[in-house]
Amino acid sequence: MSIEILQSLKYQKQNRFEFYFLDNADIKYRVLTVNLPRESFEYTKTKAGENTLTGITFPDTVTLSILETKDFYLEDFVESWRDVFYDKDTRIFKSLPVENADKKTGVLVLFDEKGLINRTYIYNNLSLVGLSESTFDYGNPDLLSWELVMKVEDVSRI
Repeated sequence: MSIEILQSLKYQKQNRFEFYFLDNADIKYRVLTVNLPRESFEYTKTKAGENTLTGITFPDTVTLSILETKDFYLEDFVESWRDVFYDKDTRIFKSLPVENADKKTGVLVLFDEKGLINRTYIYNNLSLVGLSESTFDYGNPDLLSWELVMKVEDVSRI
């Protein structure tokens, strides 16, 4: 491929995205990474050697890598989300006052090179799976971040 062709192609030069929850937009400036789940197709090889489409698998988990603040905002956010459906002291799941009260809606916005919205994805009915463990290490100067894992029922592009 010639250098002229390479220069004419437009690639993303940097990450241009925001992810936030509809009930908590403050988190969007802390998200380092988010995965955009995609379906995968399943094939079976016939006796004749041909691949035949036999099914589709929809992803069911989403992982966010999020920077923690000095006052542990993210950990508190996850604990308050958990407290909606689980009593940590008694180790008993609560009955929900409203259907889907334990679920959240996430929004992923992708921007073009001018900073304008290019695409938006809605993550419907996110359920808390957990927050990763973290290692505290004096020899590691990296900022503290957590992996927040959630189940997702559907991701739609609007």
